[in-house]
Formats: sequence, structure tokens, C-alpha cells
Amino acid sequence: MDHGIDPADFAHGLCNHMAQTATTFPSGGTTSSRLQPKDLLQVGYSKVCEDESIVGGGSTACVAVAESNGGLTVAK
Repeated sequence: MDHGIDPADFAHGLCNHMAQTATTFPSGGTTSSRLQPKDLLQVGYSKVCEDESIVGGGSTACVAVAESNGGLTVAK
């Protein structure tokens, strides 16, 4: 904060980019083509790094994807 950087911008950007990716991801498909939390984290992180409005910050993250069959996949 002393340097004019809000560290929460990174975490908020990460969550926003992951949410945007998840909502536009096609549903259905085979197990290998389903949304995976590890991939969602990677896409969110890559988009945060490309986002020029986010100049710094950091975050921990735990992302889970619930399946229609009751399964849950988690990445952190």
C-alpha cells in the first residue's frame, strides 16, 4: 500500500478472470474435455499477468469444480 499498489487487486482479478472463464466454458463433453481446477487457475493467473491494470499483489487460492455426478476436483 505504501507504494500505491492494492495487493487485493491481484486476488480480485484472479477470481474475476477464473469466473469469466468458467462461465464461458462449454458444458458436457468427455472427462478429458471438462473444466479442471488446475487449468482454471492457470488461465486466471495468465490473464492477471496480462492485465495491465493489475500492477502487483498476491493470493493463495483453492479452486474446486463440482461434477453433476457428485464428484469434486480440487486444486490449490
